[in-house]
Amino acid sequence: MRRKIVVGNWKMNLLEKEAEELISKIKQSQISLALTDIVICPPFLFIPKAKEILSDTVIKIGAQNCFWENEGAFTGEIAPAQLKELCEYVIIGHSERRRYQKETDEEINKKVLAAAGKGLKVILCVGESLEDYRKGNYEVVIDQLIANLKGLLPDMADKIIIAYEPIWAIGSGEAATPEYANKVATRIRQEMGGILGKETASNLRILYGGSVNRDNASQFVAVAEIDGLLIGGASIKPLEFIEIIKNVNKVKT
Repeated sequence: MRRKIVVGNWKMNLLEKEAEELISKIKQSQISLALTDIVICPPFLFIPKAKEILSDTVIKIGAQNCFWENEGAFTGEIAPAQLKELCEYVIIGHSERRRYQKETDEEINKKVLAAAGKGLKVILCVGESLEDYRKGNYEVVIDQLIANLKGLLPDMADKIIIAYEPIWAIGSGEAATPEYANKVATRIRQEMGGILGKETASNLRILYGGSVNRDNASQFVAVAEIDGLLIGGASIKPLEFIEIIKNVNKVKT
């Protein structure tokens, strides 16, 4: 059985005091984590404080990005080896970085291999544009997978989580239907079977992200191939984030 997971991507939000208050509220909520992994991904600045506050809990911490080298003259970048000392997960390939930082599939591939090679659990984001969605073309998602996981070694397979985030749904208030997300996730798992082997792919966790809220969260994790959620804006609203987790916990798998 694949364990459910809810990941909160704070993006570039909050100041230090606000971040501490949010982390503390999540910690104090006493959410049951018996069946669900919870990961928060604050801006780099707040990761040490998150680690300190959550040190006596099973809530995990992740970063929103990393570089592909572990040291050197790369001003402003953060190495996988540096992150490994502070957190367990890292988001790579988010559509906002593909768009605003012009990250290429080749660069994302190097980041995935570097991060997984250092033992970080990689949340690889893939998704199609509105234009492709309207054409019914989600094979671009598979093209991203193939390019981004090129050269992945067998012993890195358990470090990979795939987050299907249709670009047209992120921040738009318009989520994909659970049925559509399940169809794309099914195709992703099928392709991953060819990349990692069927048995490994059957254990791969696939997340959905894009305008997730307390009302639709349980609908996504109720479908067969979706194992969790990658949440953006709602993850910095403590009451809503906690409610989402509670609703996910109610879904029997």
